[in-house]
Amino acid sequence: MITKFNTFSVDLLLESAINESMLYYSPRFRKFLGNIDSPIARALEETEGKDVKNDITFIDLDGPEGYITFNTMSNVLKKIVPNYDDALTGLDKKHMPILDRVWELDVERSEPAVGVYGVKSRNSLKLGRFINRLFPNVYKDKEVEEFVNNYKAGLEKLSEHFELVEGADIGKWYHIDTYKKESGHLGSSCMNRAPSSYFEIYMENPKQCRMLILVEDNELVGRAILWKVEHITSLQRTQTPPEFEYFLDRQYTFTDSDVIKFKNYADEQGWAYKRERTHTQPTGVMFAGTSYELKMTVKLDDGDFSEYPYMDTFKYLTGETLCNENQGSGERVLNQTDGTWGDSGRWSDYYEDYIDEDNAVYSDYLEDWIDGDDCVRIGLGSREDEYMPSDHNSVYYDQFRGEYMMSDDSVYSSWYGDSIYSEDVIECVTEISEDFRITTDIFSSYDDNNPYSDIDHGENWFNFVNEQDGEWEDYYYILSNLMVKEEQYGREIPKVLSTVVSMSLDDEMPDLNKIDAYLLGVKLNKDNEMIVDIVTYNEELESEGILAKIIAKIKELENQLSIPFDRRLTSTKQTEDLEAQIKERALTVTYLP
Repeated sequence: MITKFNTFSVDLLLESAINESMLYYSPRFRKFLGNIDSPIARALEETEGKDVKNDITFIDLDGPEGYITFNTMSNVLKKIVPNYDDALTGLDKKHMPILDRVWELDVERSEPAVGVYGVKSRNSLKLGRFINRLFPNVYKDKEVEEFVNNYKAGLEKLSEHFELVEGADIGKWYHIDTYKKESGHLGSSCMNRAPSSYFEIYMENPKQCRMLILVEDNELVGRAILWKVEHITSLQRTQTPPEFEYFLDRQYTFTDSDVIKFKNYADEQGWAYKRERTHTQPTGVMFAGTSYELKMTVKLDDGDFSEYPYMDTFKYLTGETLCNENQGSGERVLNQTDGTWGDSGRWSDYYEDYIDEDNAVYSDYLEDWIDGDDCVRIGLGSREDEYMPSDHNSVYYDQFRGEYMMSDDSVYSSWYGDSIYSEDVIECVTEISEDFRITTDIFSSYDDNNPYSDIDHGENWFNFVNEQDGEWEDYYYILSNLMVKEEQYGREIPKVLSTVVSMSLDDEMPDLNKIDAYLLGVKLNKDNEMIVDIVTYNEELESEGILAKIIAKIKELENQLSIPFDRRLTSTKQTEDLEAQIKERALTVTYLP
């Protein structure tokens, strides 16, 4: 566990001085206090890091309603100091990052690493009693009660919940400063740093536009605009337009699971919602479990503003009317990210929408216009130098070439878990079974890590394994970690066909491996070991007439022990395993050591 604290300077830790009556807060409790407007909250903030009479410290808010949890300094030091290998000789407020690190190791991991937070052994105390212990005779009962009520109300807001906001609050929650983190579709939204003036069309039309937000710890984890729809028309002759009043626009969240929460919430409220989480397919609508293609309009009180946000669905503005379909000339197209607006532009079948004329790129493959900010250049294969939408399901990226390619020019590699350019494919042996059958996969010749080695089809070992499994003939590469360098001739051989030999102390015997030495009763100089190819090794033993003696001994042992034992083609590990079996079961075989 000591290594988990190694991010801190040991010198810094050695400079500290232990104070067993120091008050500390968890980062969560400290942040929570900052959100409470109360003189008691300010007093608590000022008291952290100071000496207190009560041995109550490492305060957190994970207790029952109206309670705090705490630990005693004497108990905390027993847990923290050993984890610093006795290097920690004290704690004070200037070392708050160290204490916050304890919080991270305990609470932000699946199991507490230190045991200060997130454990059952913590004590609980009513918040009012904690205030009176800390500040005896300072605050009146009514003041303490008011603070406790504010505390309880704040706890309710800490849990994840939906809120509907309108007016200026839309501009507030759009900004990234309110986000819990910067990731996912929400973190990469093109509007998350836009000035609030962009959102006046939302803020000045509260009857027609509000925003549903998902909040946790008073921080944003998801948002979606909620529109009051004036008119609905079905774009499919076979479908009658559904009747709903509100439409929930594209959901921006950190995770896909939170998108489901938005959609479920819309269902519960009887709202329709945008079917696809994308700026394309603006007519795709889900309502009451049914998918529709709909034309919808929103009638605003005011539609004339100097700046506008980028809109995913109702991007066509004519006067005070917003629509999710192009209405022709004279309308403003709200598809810009800099507060301006565009004209209708070029129609794209792919997006089922108009795109900016100046940004339109023609795709020969699609025979259609696509958005230049949302496309990639194909750099490999039959469609080289053509352009495709980045999200098209036929577009793949080769990580080794750093280029895009079409699916017809790619091959999937289970080794990489990704597709590679088909002309760069190297077929490689990745596994060898005990009977020398092989498993293969494909690699890229542009992989700089080069995890494979060449297979020499002229080697003795190759001729042998190819006789066992003729598929070997088709492959010229093998994973490097399956190979080992034999030391007799300096060649690469498969590990499964290697054995370790040592110099025989019997001058009439050649170098032998352990099991053969046991079988022949020959002692070895184990200080002189060498890895060799077992196929070549067997051939040499056969040429000297020794192999027949070994086989005879094997048969003799098999008869005595009833152990099937094929020594000729066993690896070093297999040989050692068999040797162990023979030693265990052949107690009466006196010539085995």
